[in-house]
Amino acid sequence: MARFADDFTHRDFLGALMRLGIKRDLLGDILVGEKQGYLFCQTSIVDFLCRELTRVKHTTVVCEAARTLDQYQENPPAPETVLVASTRLDALISQVYHLSRSDSARLFAQKKVFVSGRLCENNSRDCKPGEAISVRGFGRFYFDGVDHTTKKGKQSVNLRVCR
Repeated sequence: MARFADDFTHRDFLGALMRLGIKRDLLGDILVGEKQGYLFCQTSIVDFLCRELTRVKHTTVVCEAARTLDQYQENPPAPETVLVASTRLDALISQVYHLSRSDSARLFAQKKVFVSGRLCENNSRDCKPGEAISVRGFGRFYFDGVDHTTKKGKQSVNLRVCR
């Protein structure tokens, strides 16, 4: 029943799939909307998923194969303004996901950071307005540019964060 269902996150769906013992390389992107989710996967596991994926978080779910995304409505990215020392990728990632700079630098070493769809290993790279930053395991945000600089030299930047 939709009114009793939890609001799911990407992590909720991924956790349910990992509990089924599915290897991550068989799965593609997971799109999460309101009370629903879409999983891109190899056709060889579609029947298994439809049969075995019955719970996400604490909610019973119905899984069915779809050929199109007609009904999908993605939650729009939420606009945010944050203060950062610079527009370096590691500074933005640490601020958006509430990590230390060293923890965000580790994500680059683990090859989990993508800028506009391309792997980025340079944590000191400056962001340009309009770029999409994806951090595997955390989510995605869009850098819209610097709004202004404070008296103490911090930069107020505009972002759109997908949660």
